Amino acid sequence: MIFIVFSPGRNISLAQSSNQIFEHLTTEQGLSSDKVEAVLQDQQGFYWIATQNGFNRFDGTAIKIFRHDSEDSTSLTNNYCTALTEGKNGDIWVATYKGVSRYLRNKGYFQSVYLHHPTLNFEITNRVYDITVDADGTIWIAGNGLWKYDVKTESISLYQSSITDSTSISDDGHITHLVYDQVHHGLWLTTGNELNFLDISKNQFFRIGHNPLQ
Repeated sequence: MIFIVFSPGRNISLAQSSNQIFEHLTTEQGLSSDKVEAVLQDQQGFYWIATQNGFNRFDGTAIKIFRHDSEDSTSLTNNYCTALTEGKNGDIWVATYKGVSRYLRNKGYFQSVYLHHPTLNFEITNRVYDITVDADGTIWIAGNGLWKYDVKTESISLYQSSITDSTSISDDGHITHLVYDQVHHGLWLTTGNELNFLDISKNQFFRIGHNPLQ
């Protein structure tokens, strides 16, 4: 396991710093890259590490590396991994620079999920920056847009801005941050121009131009 241990000296005041002992996990220990984008500890205790050159699983002792293989459709879609989330059934979802890779735990391989946009090309559309899961198990994907992935039906929906709909997302700018709010059952996200909150139950966005609840 990875530990961060604090060993304070005697009579340390708040203005003084303690001695910090870290265990490092780098390429010297077998990590695929030192440029780490995200870390996730799953329900079984495994650590999953997304890097700019591969995806890693750490069991506390050994590291297993997953990389893209152009001759294997069940491999990672792209080696540049940006974000992680764990599905309700234990599957690990990996956001990459070429769509999303869903690691099927009971099968031991990846399922590719690609996004589609009415005006953007495939490469830009599938550059994914963040991903999360809500209380119902729905997967939310952020990049050059916001997508909802229904795990049960394996259907994907894109949210787009509309000047005639005040409850729509504020704009169609790229989204770099996505956070699920368990208390309010919604999503907080930044579009580059504005902060939005999506009320999942009502399926409407709250923002500067539409904030009836203040």
